Amino acid sequence: MSSDSISFTPEGSTRINGTDVQLRTTFDSAQATSQGSQGTAPIAATDPVLAGEFVLPGVFLGSQAVLARRLAGVAPGTEFKAFVGPGVAQQLFRLRSEKTEKAQTGTTTFDVHHYELVFDATPAPLLMHVYADDLGGLVRVEIPSQDRKSTR
Repeated sequence: MSSDSISFTPEGSTRINGTDVQLRTTFDSAQATSQGSQGTAPIAATDPVLAGEFVLPGVFLGSQAVLARRLAGVAPGTEFKAFVGPGVAQQLFRLRSEKTEKAQTGTTTFDVHHYELVFDATPAPLLMHVYADDLGGLVRVEIPSQDRKSTR
């Protein structure tokens, strides 16, 4: 999701290493305000968000669907910024490559665009593969270093 679009409030609950985590983030003009808890510890953070910046919290596949649509027609080497979560510095990422591949569902074969993204993360860059159909719809997301694969 782009931060210059209409308001967006991701809210979610999860369990990380046996600890319940709840988080709600609201966006307005130039900031993201996050509140929640990790176990009994409160989470409260306000972060700047620039116009045109992507909102890519790792747990929301919907934000990655918006990313897939925005990558159509973008030249390799193009850089973007992303809000990935409260208290985390804005992440710079770039489109490393784009190629067309074949995918199959049942007996149907179709073209997918394979976008290879690199995030300037610490301590090492993070590689993400985003696959989209010809209309820009998200097909698959892979983050190899986290052994994470999501298919729509």
